[in-house]
Amino acid sequence: NSLDVTEVVVKYRSLFAPYAATYLKDELTFGFTPHDVEHYFRGRELGNDVSVLLNAQAYEKGLATAGSYLAEQYMIGGVTAVVILSLMIGLLLNVLYRMSQCVFSLFFVMMLLPDVLSMPRGDLLDCLSVLLRTCLFVVVLFIGWKLYQVLAWQQQAPRPAQQLSPEQLSGSSG
Repeated sequence: NSLDVTEVVVKYRSLFAPYAATYLKDELTFGFTPHDVEHYFRGRELGNDVSVLLNAQAYEKGLATAGSYLAEQYMIGGVTAVVILSLMIGLLLNVLYRMSQCVFSLFFVMMLLPDVLSMPRGDLLDCLSVLLRTCLFVVVLFIGWKLYQVLAWQQQAPRPAQQLSPEQLSGSSG
């Protein structure tokens, strides 16, 4: 459970803190690639590292703890980081609420909502990873739509009338 992960990180912060940047960097890829739990190595994902520390044999059998965004916050900068980042998450929730008022931005809210709801048992940057993936998806759709519009316009664009020279006119009647 994520509370256990937080307790372990608080107690053994010195074991996990050197990997803080790696944990966060890898979390940004989780929206684009599946989690690779088959090939474990230390420093890739905090939840897996805590699981191995608590019981390596159980981890080998497929049992593991969840992540904990609070543990990651504490690992980054102690209680100060927990307070500051929790306030930032509160601001993010307020922004998501305001975004849900508009139909276009509601799409982004709906894409982020599952990760926001699972955040207590998830990683700190999962939402950002999903947001990046969603933005990339929207950019590709937008480019495709613009390309479609250009091709459709070219197909329906008026063609200039063909100008025939007097020789062509006289040659076609004779």
